[in-house]
Amino acid sequence: MQEPSDPPVYAALMRIKPASLTLGGWAAAAGKPRNIFNDLRRHGNPKRDTLEALLAAIGWTHARFEAEAGLYPVQTEVRGADAVGVTELNRMVFGEQALAPLPLYGSAEGGDLDHSFALTELDLSEVLDYLRRPAALADDQASYALTIVGNSMSPRFKPGERVGVSPAAKIEIGDDVIVQLRSRDSDRVQRVLIKELVRRNGSSIVLHQHNPPQELRIAKSDILAMHKVKGHFL
Repeated sequence: MQEPSDPPVYAALMRIKPASLTLGGWAAAAGKPRNIFNDLRRHGNPKRDTLEALLAAIGWTHARFEAEAGLYPVQTEVRGADAVGVTELNRMVFGEQALAPLPLYGSAEGGDLDHSFALTELDLSEVLDYLRRPAALADDQASYALTIVGNSMSPRFKPGERVGVSPAAKIEIGDDVIVQLRSRDSDRVQRVLIKELVRRNGSSIVLHQHNPPQELRIAKSDILAMHKVKGHFL
């Protein structure tokens, strides 16, 4: 039975538990100890990988869980009788020192630009999930994550790998960057280049691609924004 004092993620899991599934059966399907739910109830919210395994076992994604499971109370920075402040909410769900979650935007292969210089399509309106924010992005509220598609930057970045991106970070020669090209068709989906910055001047930048290895000069007039990749640590 769910109690008012139960940890919020545990309580939300109980609300979505399939009626046909015992807690022991759910834990086993997720590859977790059969007493995992007792531990969660006593000691607090699960680690990210544990939560994702439990959700996957019943066909839920983390994004759906956040959106549909009633995980979060009303969020506001103006406190009222039935309101929970955003800062308090982050502490309640992620722990005392937690940072705001990092949005993971949708990405897909976007074809080639000038002789196999691979493009990526980045959908800035499609948040696929929220990831635990690394300390390196703690001070950049506009930072985000995306999934690498294609192998144009292999072995530096591999397909399926998630990277964190900082619009606020200072960019130096040799940095890996996300270059948003000016859109001709849509304000929603951006064509981006995920490459290494090797040169720049007042009118253009030169980017390096690893696979196949080549360089390409891009006029600054064709660039909407350039953001620094802060590491492939997600």
